Formats: sequence, structure tokens, C-alpha cells
Amino acid sequence: MSRTSTALAMLLLVALAACAKPQHALTYRLTVTVSDNGRPVSGSVVRGEDWTPNQIGGDNVPLQENTRGDSIVLPVRGRLLVVTLAGWDKPSCTGPRDPQGCTRRGDWSPQAPPDSPTVADQSAWAWKTSPGPDGRASLAASQLPVLVSFDGAPSLATVKVVDAAHLDAAFGPGVQVQSAVVQQTGDPVTRGVAAALPFLATPDPQMQECILADPPPNPPPGAKLKNPDLGDCVWNSLFTQ
Repeated sequence: MSRTSTALAMLLLVALAACAKPQHALTYRLTVTVSDNGRPVSGSVVRGEDWTPNQIGGDNVPLQENTRGDSIVLPVRGRLLVVTLAGWDKPSCTGPRDPQGCTRRGDWSPQAPPDSPTVADQSAWAWKTSPGPDGRASLAASQLPVLVSFDGAPSLATVKVVDAAHLDAAFGPGVQVQSAVVQQTGDPVTRGVAAALPFLATPDPQMQECILADPPPNPPPGAKLKNPDLGDCVWNSLFTQ
């Protein structure tokens, strides 16, 4: 086969993979309410996700999660609490204070997909919590996405992960998660979080090296230091995709 034919074949495979039909697709509404000494502060967004094969092949081809939507931004005592798009690497985790030692692992989902799902995983996936007769599922604090606030003016550099089970440690006595509900919906995906987080209007720089070090080194140009609570660098995709 000539080089030209090989190149055309590779382009065809890439195009077919890009057009692959999702194995699982879900659009859902997530509503989170925080109690501030009994006063509810609530926010709601619609997000979408689909899982598609990342290449052409058989049943063993891995599925890749694609998330669409925005984070929830809640004003609490002059600061911002953000329900991000990120998930933890444990099925039950409240945040940095969790004794399991949790770190970020991909995007959050209300579903409980298999570990390392593949094309062979055709059956319906269970939800983290089974929905009730009204189709609404109530989530525990340990089932929420990664929650963050900011040390100072909101920016990627000031992100501070907070513990969903101990919001009072970050915001003061009387602040706690009151409720979190998720429900499948046909509503359009929510957009516009940059109005609450203006730094998102600035595009991320081209991704370079992501470094975890203590004390921090002198990073090379374009490199980022990992957030120690996330075990990952902080990008705009934490807040919107």
C-alpha cells in the first residue's frame, strides 16, 4: 500500500471514530441547595454526557466520556461555592478531608458506569442513587461532583477544593449541603457560567506540562502546577465544557 493510500485509510478511520454512535447518552438536570443557617441557596443546571468508542474495533474498544454543560455557582457569605463538572476517583467521596485520599478522575456522572467501560458494556447503567417514582434521585454529599471555592478573587490559580460534608470548614458555622437532586430531562444544556466566573472568558493557554511539586519548582514556560487537592491541573474544563 502506498503512503498516500495509508494516509487516506488513517483519515477514514479517524473520521469514522469521530462519527461513532454513542453507546450511552444522557441529559440530566442537577439541582444543589445549600443551607446557610436555614436560608436555602439553590442552583440548577442541565448537563449532557455521551460515551462513544474512541477508535474503530470490536467489543474491547474503550468508551470515552464526553461532557457538555456548565457548573453551578452559589453565592455563600460573600464567596462562591462551585459545583464543578469533575468527579472523584472513588464511588463515594466528599473531598480532600475524606480518609480514602480522593483525587480527581475525569468528569462527574449521575450514572455509575463500569470501571474502564468498553463497547461490550451495552446494558443500561445504574444511577448512583435509584430515582423515585417521580424520576428524581436524591444524592448524598459523598455522591456530588467536586466542589470548589476560591482563595481570593476567582481565577484558575485561586481554586480551593472544599469538602462537601464539611462546608462549614470553608464558609463558617451553619453552612451545609441541604439537598442535591438529579433527574433525566429533555431540556437544552445550560450555558452562561462565564457571567458568574468572568475568568472563563479568557481561553486556556495551550496545554503544556502539568507538574506536582512541593515546594514548587521554577516551572518551564507554559507549564502549570497541579492543585494538590485535585491531583490535577486546573483548566477551564473544570467549570464548563
